[in-house]
Amino acid sequence: MLRPCVVYGGAPTKNQREQLEMGCDILVATPGRLMDFMQNVNLLSFRRLKFTVIDEADELLSTGWEEAMEKLFQGSDQNSDADHTYLMFSATFPKSARRLAKEYMDEECVRIKVGRVGSTHQNIKQQIIFTEESAKSQALFDLIFSEGPQRTLVFTNSKVKCDMVDDYLYNKGLPVTSIHSDRTQREREDALRSFRTGRCPILVATGVTARGLDVANVKHVVNYDLPSTMHDGITEYIHRIGRTARIGNEGKATSFYNDRNEDLGPDLCKILCESKQEIPEFLQEHMPDDPTTIDWHDGTDDESDDGLGGGFGGDAGGFDVDAGGFGGGGNDSGFGGGGFSVDADDKVAAW
Repeated sequence: MLRPCVVYGGAPTKNQREQLEMGCDILVATPGRLMDFMQNVNLLSFRRLKFTVIDEADELLSTGWEEAMEKLFQGSDQNSDADHTYLMFSATFPKSARRLAKEYMDEECVRIKVGRVGSTHQNIKQQIIFTEESAKSQALFDLIFSEGPQRTLVFTNSKVKCDMVDDYLYNKGLPVTSIHSDRTQREREDALRSFRTGRCPILVATGVTARGLDVANVKHVVNYDLPSTMHDGITEYIHRIGRTARIGNEGKATSFYNDRNEDLGPDLCKILCESKQEIPEFLQEHMPDDPTTIDWHDGTDDESDDGLGGGFGGDAGGFDVDAGGFGGGGNDSGFGGGGFSVDADDKVAAW
């Protein structure tokens, strides 16, 4: 039987150290805390390590993580038999990230793609609604209320906006919680636990949770704020809406659009065309001349260069091991009579 351990920042190192000292077969770690433990080769040894899996590889290969990635690929000590495989995964893998990946990977590394890397899944029904800034809060409440009880993830672009939307929905009587980078690790874990169990089936979040958040049965993703082109733009949009419609399920993504999002319009229209979604009238001006041959100008699928990183790329709906299941519903809430599906392993908590 395999023994897993997890280490991450924001939590006391003592308990994590004790777990490592008991030995582990699979270690799940964030880069910062992993680097801390790697300094002690008597605690964490890579001598018998067989596989290193890097999730969200394009993000970790970006500016700011170079030192951590360098240490990770070098290892805390030498692999005893050099029998070591590196795997990189991401739903988006632009050419710039692949060039960096090649610096670490073997020359004969293999790149495997599932669909077009950087695309969305047709199981996600995407809806773009023109909404002025001043009308967003009421529009969000009306949208959530009209959809009925279901697990809903709402994205904003700032921590201040995240708190504001959380307060607004809470004061409207909805079971809501929120998460962003100013929260302590304990507060983040409590919020995610409430979201997973259905106690607070509405989660308001900043981009900190766009990547890697894996919660079963998220039925609806709402972009209260669309991501800015200065902060990953359409790439972040793809990761956000990929929180729904996982493992062959269906989901919905609704985005509030206005004149502030004009710079995202062309790429947004391309994504809608590619996934055969309805193009709203206010985006028609950005329609490509030939929707069947869309040029993304990002080198995502360009195989002509030598900068191909190894690993898997797939659409945002990608593979997910946490299929979960449909549990029972909650008790009466501020809207409707409960009935939120929960992860199969969780008990239903009333709100």
